[in-house]
Amino acid sequence: MAKPYRFTVLTVALLCLSSNSFSASVSGTINVNISLEAGCVINGNNTLDGDSAIDFGTLDFGSVPTVFVQQDSAVTGGAANGIAVVCSSGVTPSFAIASGNNDGSIVGGVGNGNHTMSDGSGNYVDYAIFSDPARSNRIENNTSILMAVFTDTTPQTIELYGRAYGTSNVAGSYSDTLNVTLSW
Repeated sequence: MAKPYRFTVLTVALLCLSSNSFSASVSGTINVNISLEAGCVINGNNTLDGDSAIDFGTLDFGSVPTVFVQQDSAVTGGAANGIAVVCSSGVTPSFAIASGNNDGSIVGGVGNGNHTMSDGSGNYVDYAIFSDPARSNRIENNTSILMAVFTDTTPQTIELYGRAYGTSNVAGSYSDTLNVTLSW
């Protein structure tokens, strides 16, 4: 009985010695870099000068009957009531709406808004963008909204309010794209 026990202990001892003799290691380095540039974070998305196709949010008027008079909504983005912006310290950004893709589409300029949504079949619903919830300060194209200078990482919110006007009695899905710019 003693022989198998010695053989087992001897086998285990040889295995331990042989597994230790095959261990190896190497060492090296990892290079780490970052380049910090003045920029802004819009709705949680990093942006730098020259970036495009940034998602500034959505203006959704919902579903209404074709005979509606007006429908209000607000732009939603990274903030509860608008577009959340955080910029580098010392930056004073300004925001502007350049145009909508369907601006001027209502023949003869009929309507109350300065932008239009299209159903793609020649029917339009006009709308306007305002800087206040009472919708008394309409934002005209290329008019800058100046923000405060950033001194820390506290977000500032660009609040935008929309009003659609009942200018079409044709049922369908209407849309537009506003072209906007944040400059600093």
